[in-house]
Amino acid sequence: MDHKVCLWNQYVTSQHSMIVQDMAIYKPLGQMLSYSKDAVSERFSGIYCPVQLRFGLQHFNLLLCQLNVSIATTKCAEDVLFTHNVKLSNTIYNCFFRQVVIVCDDSTVVVWDMETGTKCLQLNNIHGQEETTCVSFDTTQRRLITGARNGTIKAGWNKKFLAVEWNHQLALYNTTDHRAGQQCCKGRTRSLQQQSPGIMWMRRDRLVVTLILATVFIADLYFNILPKVQEKYFKYNCTCQDSKTTGERNSSNRDYWQNSSTDTSLPIASEAGTLLSAQRQTGATGSQLQKLFSHPLYNIQTPNPRPEEYLLQREETLNYYIRKVSRWNRHQRYYNMAANISSTAQVVSLEPESSWIKFHMGINRYALYSRDDASIDQLLKDMGKIDIINADYTQDEKILKGICDCTQVVKPSGHHLKLSLKFQDFGKAMFKPMRQERDEETPEDFFYFIDFQRHNAEIAAFHLDRILDFRRVPPVVGRFINVTKEILDTTRNEDLKSVFFTSPANNVCFFAKCLYMCKTEYAVCGNPDMLEGSLSAYVPGLTLAPRFSIPNPWIRSYTFEKKEEWEVNPHYCDTVKQLYPYNSGNRLLNIIDMAIFDFLIGNMDRHHYEIFTKFGDDGFLLHFDNARGFGRHSRDEISILAPLTQCCIVKRSTLLRLKLLSQAEFRLSDVMRESLLRDTLPHVLTEPHLLALDRRLQRILKAVQKCVKKYGEPHVVAEDITETQQHRHATAR
Repeated sequence: MDHKVCLWNQYVTSQHSMIVQDMAIYKPLGQMLSYSKDAVSERFSGIYCPVQLRFGLQHFNLLLCQLNVSIATTKCAEDVLFTHNVKLSNTIYNCFFRQVVIVCDDSTVVVWDMETGTKCLQLNNIHGQEETTCVSFDTTQRRLITGARNGTIKAGWNKKFLAVEWNHQLALYNTTDHRAGQQCCKGRTRSLQQQSPGIMWMRRDRLVVTLILATVFIADLYFNILPKVQEKYFKYNCTCQDSKTTGERNSSNRDYWQNSSTDTSLPIASEAGTLLSAQRQTGATGSQLQKLFSHPLYNIQTPNPRPEEYLLQREETLNYYIRKVSRWNRHQRYYNMAANISSTAQVVSLEPESSWIKFHMGINRYALYSRDDASIDQLLKDMGKIDIINADYTQDEKILKGICDCTQVVKPSGHHLKLSLKFQDFGKAMFKPMRQERDEETPEDFFYFIDFQRHNAEIAAFHLDRILDFRRVPPVVGRFINVTKEILDTTRNEDLKSVFFTSPANNVCFFAKCLYMCKTEYAVCGNPDMLEGSLSAYVPGLTLAPRFSIPNPWIRSYTFEKKEEWEVNPHYCDTVKQLYPYNSGNRLLNIIDMAIFDFLIGNMDRHHYEIFTKFGDDGFLLHFDNARGFGRHSRDEISILAPLTQCCIVKRSTLLRLKLLSQAEFRLSDVMRESLLRDTLPHVLTEPHLLALDRRLQRILKAVQKCVKKYGEPHVVAEDITETQQHRHATAR
């Protein structure tokens, strides 16, 4: 083969240097086209015009399109329709979008669609008046780069075409022939992934985003939607059934019950001597608080929890916390690198014997902690002195941020100034700063739902809960915080940093950014940096220990005028007793315990209560968020006792302890005063608040006595001690 082609043309004879691949006649212009292996085309109609091509052998249709554009510039015939007014400088094909981009000498860019032959886009003066000399795509073929004669290069000069419109083009590409979409720009068939790695990255990104959204949806469905549906439409059964023991726990060797320690048939009208005569002869000569905890009523042993009756399993919990610590250290390192911070902070490590871990591991179906749990006192000491390594908004504030409307009279739940602090041992506590002096009372014209949150109320509520032997309030301790070193310097939350300022008195202050109060005059300030507050230990998170949040049947209206049914219907409890889960089990009795507790502290803001999902219907109620207590010592809000006065039922164990605390030797105000002395903050409660406890205790006992006269003791006093003892015998069998 001589590599020559003879053309039957009276004007021009020509030849190719390589093998001729194909020939075609273009009738509209009376031209013949030849295409050789070296990608050189020769067109014959009286003018010799070789065109250098950069397309594969399978793109002969593209060759014709390129030549059609070239014909307009060579003016081969007078009746040719011109597509451009000036000379073309560069042409490039995009095999991803299947479009041809033509650049003219006058810095005009025109985009042509290969499928329809229509003009998609025209841009003028991309380099001003300079001639455009070169053009190229990046590796993903989604960004066009042009160069001009004056040495300037522009990349991504058209956002509409390169950044936005590519979605439309991608959809157009997917509707074309799949085999054509796999054609290469250089003459050999390859896969789309080999052509453009960026395209496959786009698809993988879509898959990752889809998986993330699916995970978030499943988590929301499992933890939020399903519990609410189950609570409203289904009766869930207790999941704490007997099973084979999976492990052994250390426990005390004391008997389940102290023989002859308490007479369960003790009448409620017993004299002080009857109660005191039952006290064990232990030789306790210490303080009133020690004597109180030595009394038989505070040594009634609940059954030792079985392994499945604990909230958490040790191995699984430790593995979870180890992963969290590792993730924290990794994120801290990335944050320091991104912020260009040379941190010398010690890497956080998890200590399995930390007091906060022992607190979490000790939670069981009966209480948050046992009476003789030494880790609680150690936890209080640790929270009062251990170093703080991070400060941030709490989760409920983060969720509600952005929908806070400061014009609302009633703020949504969680809208008050509080922070989440992380300690060096990776424990966490909720910090509530001091906002009101000890001797200040809530003004009479204040509604309960706009009252301040008091840090000392959280501390006192924990001590009172312990004295009442409920053990349903997480440990709380007071502490002085350096707001500059321990909050501002440790937080990574830019929103939190932005609310710090220096007052005219040179005190460091911060406020809640549209979370509770939207104005700086409601900020809290240090003196100049030190700020008093309370630290409440966190219970295990919802990932480890899911909880139900249930509206209180005696919830208040939270409006200026409207009243709830229980406020106008004295027989409201009869309706509640017919509803699940208050029609069986001890849920209603626990509600009444909570009402007694709230009445003693003066808390009118108990709109919801929480229980651990694992413990089912008979689980204890968590007494969270007690900061609106102890606001007014001069007034007793009797409506808080509505569950007790309307239902006329109370646990015998609760009633006996209340009777004991009304006696002179164990007076409630005295043991509370002594207990609060253990806190690091001085004078947690003023004397009027302590004396108000004794007065309110007497009003509770009078309400119970009134019920007994009306309905009789068997109807009013629930024998919870006897039921627990029966449970112990059944377990032993």
